[in-house]
Amino acid sequence: MPKLVWFRNDLRINDNPALSSAIGDSSESVIGLFLICPKTWLKHNWGSPRVEFLMKNVQEHSKQLNLLNIPLLIEEVDTFECAPDAIARLVSEHNCSHVYAGREFGVDEIDRDKKVKTSLLKSGIQFDVVDDQTIIPVEKVTTQQGNGYLVFSPFRKKWDSIFASSFVGVPSPIPAQQKVDISSDHVPTEIAGFKNSGLMDHWLPGESEAIVRRDHFLKSLVDNYCASRDYPILDSTSTLSPWLAVGAISPLTCLLPLIERMGSNPTTWSIGARTWQSELVWRDFYRQLMWNNPRVSKNKPLKQWTENVPWKNDINGFNNWRNGNTGVPIIDAAMKQLLNTGWMHNRLRMVTAMFLTKNLLIDWRLGEKYFAEKLVDYDFPSNNGGWQWAASTGADSVPYFRVFNPLLQAKRFDAENKFSDKWNLGKKIMNPIVDLSKSRLRAIAAFKEAQLTA
Repeated sequence: MPKLVWFRNDLRINDNPALSSAIGDSSESVIGLFLICPKTWLKHNWGSPRVEFLMKNVQEHSKQLNLLNIPLLIEEVDTFECAPDAIARLVSEHNCSHVYAGREFGVDEIDRDKKVKTSLLKSGIQFDVVDDQTIIPVEKVTTQQGNGYLVFSPFRKKWDSIFASSFVGVPSPIPAQQKVDISSDHVPTEIAGFKNSGLMDHWLPGESEAIVRRDHFLKSLVDNYCASRDYPILDSTSTLSPWLAVGAISPLTCLLPLIERMGSNPTTWSIGARTWQSELVWRDFYRQLMWNNPRVSKNKPLKQWTENVPWKNDINGFNNWRNGNTGVPIIDAAMKQLLNTGWMHNRLRMVTAMFLTKNLLIDWRLGEKYFAEKLVDYDFPSNNGGWQWAASTGADSVPYFRVFNPLLQAKRFDAENKFSDKWNLGKKIMNPIVDLSKSRLRAIAAFKEAQLTA
């Protein structure tokens, strides 16, 4: 009786807990499954860049699974609500004994998995959900009172302590399985509702490509990462976020060469390695934040009083922002980078988000949705967490009066205008659609009033 592995955002062979759990020490064969859910993806604001890259990685993953004699089945259902019946049918058809999958963190995904588990238990089939997106399971990084964290710094301190004392070594490689009389399904390249983005030339899919990028970064760039990471014109970041988003590489696999080089206690690492490690810990932080505070995946702010912020219904302002026509060169260049590549430098994600939510006082949820539609590396917990951080509605230890001045950010991180000139095609446009000083004060006053009236 074969075991079924339901792949989601874990399209890799190495360090794949669901796949490892299925293989275990059993002699039973393994079948893979990937569900395509177009209507739910649209409901969740997924855009073509995310879906195209995801499906290309499914294709690559299928090839690698076939080398291990593991067939990958492709099933298309409209929505998550159809998943329990589809999986129950496949389990019955192939006489599967057990189903494994990786944990996801949105309320819709959690509800779907509960319904799948209930459906399978009716037939005596066990459904196990394992941790594959975080390095440390979210429920293990808690305060002394057993609660989740709302601020990153103490979360990271606890995370470092747990990791240093619990790292058990490199995951074992996955062995080839006995062949089964099941063929892999064709992986479609076009999904209904999603147009061709024309951006995939920038992003080669697959686990091997992710490893190449990781190795290049750790060999050539990580030592100077702390000093260079905020300069968008420099090729100084790993750009691994698209592969992390679809699980073509695990966050632990990202860190393994550093662990081998400097040990399992991150607090003793070089400043460059330590700074990059913190970016991966942020991913864990946002996942535990969503897990412990499900309201954030229901289109709600983490800080409930910010529901009172009087967001402006400024359609022209939003359109100027998303099209890169704000008259602020660094903002416009960043938005054009996003439109032309499906990716944006992390420093500029913060700067553009604050401009929209603070200077234009436009609801962060509009920006979150737009990034979801345009980012090739769209990741629900990280995108939601980042937008709420920038909008002062989420997990930020600094109060709402944190407002980045985009001109000062450009002066500091793009002093020669090289990045702005590249994406603005050399046009020297400095005519902001909003007064930066006055709009900053307006935002602070609006947040203050919202908090007082909560």
